[in-house]
Amino acid sequence: MIDPQLIFEELASQATKQQAKSLTVLHGVLETHQKTGSRNFSIATIAKLSVEAGGPSESPLVS
Repeated sequence: MIDPQLIFEELASQATKQQAKSLTVLHGVLETHQKTGSRNFSIATIAKLSVEAGGPSESPLVS
């Protein structure tokens, strides 16, 4: 099984400061959203939650 925490840590370690900040916000949003039991992980939903948490909007997520 793939460990999302390890992937996050690897990506964050190679990212610029701004990229690492965005990755950290997204990681937190995804963890929190998963804990709610929701199965809706669409880009629109995650982008909305990300923006609310101070992270990237939809546009950078699909680029």
